[in-house]
Amino acid sequence: MKDFEELSKLISEKIYDINDYSAGIKNLKKVLHQIEGIFPKFEEFHQNWDFKVFKNYKLFLTLYGTGGTYEPFKGEITMLTTKTGEFKRGIDPLGTVIHEFVHIGIEERIIQKFNISQIIKERIVDKFVSANFRDIVPDYLLQNFGDKSIDKYLDDKNCWNNLPHFIENYVEDSGRTKP
Repeated sequence: MKDFEELSKLISEKIYDINDYSAGIKNLKKVLHQIEGIFPKFEEFHQNWDFKVFKNYKLFLTLYGTGGTYEPFKGEITMLTTKTGEFKRGIDPLGTVIHEFVHIGIEERIIQKFNISQIIKERIVDKFVSANFRDIVPDYLLQNFGDKSIDKYLDDKNCWNNLPHFIENYVEDSGRTKP
């Protein structure tokens, strides 16, 4: 317990500085209206195939770690920022926010249900964002490590209205057994 108390004191007195997050918070506030604007589309997907939508989301900033992480059962995302307010995808955090929200939306209904691998999951999320939110994130770049074997299922213009069906077809066609 003493070690924990000493570590907490060290972090709070020597390492953590709330001002380190000011520029990132400022940049998030700039896109808040656009973030709010994605939820009607999320609600459509929820109605069509149970895309997970939370009443409230929490967004945390960190100076350490990966570009973004999510807690699918809590509606929480953590995003990497810098002291100058940049994010993994640049100064505009909107693409990362949408990306992580999509992860939350599909985690239970698709990723866990069909036991989808990390590289396929990233490809699904990237294609989802690119296809459905190109109007508000026109410069959204797909990550270069996603598995493109799923693209023929995701390139069907109707797939987003019934994504679980298309993912089930992918799983069956790829020779994997359903979980």
